[in-house]
Amino acid sequence: MSTLLERTRKINRVLQRFHNVDYKEMATVLSNVIDANVYIVDTSGVIYGCAFLDDFECDVMMDNVVVPGKFPKHYVNWLKKIDETAANIRSKSGTCAFGEENTQCKFNGKNTTIVPIYGVGERIGTLMVAKYDVDFSDDDLLLAEYGAAVVGMEMLHDRARRSQEESQKRETVRMALGTLSISEGQATIAIFRKLKRKDGPVNASKIADMLTITRSVIVNALRKLESAGVVEPKSQGMKGTHIKVLNEYLWHGVEELAEETEMNIDEMFAEYGKKLTRQYVEAHAKEHNVSGSSEIRALANRIWESQLALDLDIVDMTDIDLDKGYKMYADDNCMEVADVNPDDMLAWYLKKFVRK
Repeated sequence: MSTLLERTRKINRVLQRFHNVDYKEMATVLSNVIDANVYIVDTSGVIYGCAFLDDFECDVMMDNVVVPGKFPKHYVNWLKKIDETAANIRSKSGTCAFGEENTQCKFNGKNTTIVPIYGVGERIGTLMVAKYDVDFSDDDLLLAEYGAAVVGMEMLHDRARRSQEESQKRETVRMALGTLSISEGQATIAIFRKLKRKDGPVNASKIADMLTITRSVIVNALRKLESAGVVEPKSQGMKGTHIKVLNEYLWHGVEELAEETEMNIDEMFAEYGKKLTRQYVEAHAKEHNVSGSSEIRALANRIWESQLALDLDIVDMTDIDLDKGYKMYADDNCMEVADVNPDDMLAWYLKKFVRK
């Protein structure tokens, strides 16, 4: 059996080998020096690293804890109640903590030690170690608490690193948006409202038309954002430009920009959609049996409202193949083209062929 000093040195070597601690490696080393199953988890039960004894095989543990990467809520709540090292905890009933109710543990004499992990006065995680048919010795407990202290320091370092990375990302977004002109800022706001917080295609020409700006303004805005490393635009030809957001803080930054400029993009989208709808109705008034500005306006409003009700993207109504729509609607509904109601056909056409 290795001496306590030798076992402690094995833990120290993990820190010496890695610039950032590898929780899986740390769990493996602790498992070897304590001769136990080891789990390193945060306060929500997410597993940072785990390691098992060579002869340990448990499908319940793998399926319900290890594969999901998280301990169940009832177990996490139990862990939170333990605020100092609890050694050699044995199950009185012999039931499995992670299986279905009253399921018996397949291993006899399970013995668990819980070591809370603290950092700057707050609970930041838990180290759990488990043996079977043997108690943890004082040396084992000392190594477990030492290992928990080492893991706690690294958790704090990780938190500091993440905080620094987040600050850098926010600053990058702030500087990138700060380089935009007023019209480029408006174009950026319109693009990201159109994307609705997910990567996807945008049509620069339609946005330029809506904002009454040139397409080059949108191109320049995207180039600046691309140079800052916050987006990755990719041309898709007639489909527009696909925007991939590389910095998740850009969404919030654009919202803040919209608030600063007091620009109501939703109203601008609505006005643009209504304009396209009126253009469509004016071009096809005869097919819809309407005449006069009041009838055209009334039909345009009904069509626009049907688009809103269907939650459809704004489309250029002049691109709709009206003849094709009538024939397909008639075929689908087993009726003659002459009997098709224009409003019903258009709503059906939009729902069937316009991408949500």
